[in-house]
Amino acid sequence: MDIRGRELIVAIFYLISAGISVETQEDFLNPVINKCSDSLEIDTLEL
Repeated sequence: MDIRGRELIVAIFYLISAGISVETQEDFLNPVINKCSDSLEIDTLEL
């Protein structure tokens, strides 16, 4: 495999992974943010 073909595969893989991360970013971050805010609210209520 020549260098150009390898670069093309890397570029395609990067674009696919970037698209997946953009699409699933909210799905992954929202539960984490909700859990963090819930735990912060619980901690402040306990204090």
